[in-house]
Amino acid sequence: MRNPFAGLTTRGKCLLTAGAATTICAAALNERDLLRIAAFLILLPLLVLSYSGLNRIRVAARRKPQPARITAGERGEVGLVLWRTGPLPTPRLLLDDDTSDIAATQARFVVSRVPRHRGAALHYPIRPEGRGTHRIGPLRATITDPFGLTEFTHVLCEPDELLVLPRAEALHDIPSAVSGNGADDGPAQGRPGHGAPDVILRQYRQGDDLRKVHWPSTARHDEIMVRLEEQDAASTITVLLDRRAVGHSGPDPKCSLDWAVSFVASTGLHLSSNGHPVHIVDENGESLGELARHAGQTERDHLLWTLAQVRPSQRGTIDTAGWHGSTQRLIAVLGMVDHDTARALTRQRTQRQENLAVLLDNGTPSEAENAARILGAAGWWTVAATSRTAVSRIWARLCTPAGQASAPTGDFR
Repeated sequence: MRNPFAGLTTRGKCLLTAGAATTICAAALNERDLLRIAAFLILLPLLVLSYSGLNRIRVAARRKPQPARITAGERGEVGLVLWRTGPLPTPRLLLDDDTSDIAATQARFVVSRVPRHRGAALHYPIRPEGRGTHRIGPLRATITDPFGLTEFTHVLCEPDELLVLPRAEALHDIPSAVSGNGADDGPAQGRPGHGAPDVILRQYRQGDDLRKVHWPSTARHDEIMVRLEEQDAASTITVLLDRRAVGHSGPDPKCSLDWAVSFVASTGLHLSSNGHPVHIVDENGESLGELARHAGQTERDHLLWTLAQVRPSQRGTIDTAGWHGSTQRLIAVLGMVDHDTARALTRQRTQRQENLAVLLDNGTPSEAENAARILGAAGWWTVAATSRTAVSRIWARLCTPAGQASAPTGDFR
């Protein structure tokens, strides 16, 4: 059973106890005046307890983040509206909105009066640093009285979700290895070299020709896969996002993966705006999204929404079967790469394939140098980075002759 005195503070309980003790003394001494004092000491906390208990359910609230979707590192605002639902005036409220998922400090307010017919508007700033779906709330109200005898905590507003998009930095130039014939010259006409697969696959989309369904891959992936035209695939720039948890297990794995997602988002939007179709895949070879030449705002927003919800995978290796050897232009954003994974990445490269790699140095320098050496020997252009490196700086190194070296000499902070 619920304790009827659960809302009393230490002061209220002490006052009630003193009233009971005074009652016993008044009865023993037969003092009516002392009995009146005892009655006051007992009735005061009980009356305040009843009044505060009635008011704790007579306040309502609504929360509205602005904007509904915000970019990581961008400043936003959360608006709160409170109103009174009962005829009695409300006591002082201490509001606490749980923002621990996006900020180190809590949003707290003290409200002395809540209007009944018009709401009381409150605002507090937010600046989430990490992408993804974050929780704001619940909003709790602690109701106290002027005497400090009672205290009730009531949830006014349930948690809301705030989608934080990855940062997409403005980039310049195009690496010569992926520029191909350029946007003005039309799609590249080159064909993969010896050893390239006969078909290039992606997930089925509504409106695709059912005659292009690739049934062996459909059975293997347990979802409908369709064949792409070779000419269209050859002109598309493939961007690989390495989500492996083992690849981002450095001192700050979340920042490492967030940096990789930010680089992929910046690269995809930049290449598309410059007339290059972009296909983004993960370490499983599964598609994370595509951008057509000069993609519209809806496509760009959808890609950012997808990348915002990327989570680490438990896969230990990178699966290059079915897409690596068939793409002519690849930009790989990799976490820590061991010897076997680096060898697997180089195994299916064709003679005309151009590959660029950004190696996140999350482990020991020797691991990054060894991976860069293996990839460089196979014709990859590699650049090393850390989660503290500016995305635009790494992109600039990929676009300059100095950045197109076969192996990095260290990380660029």
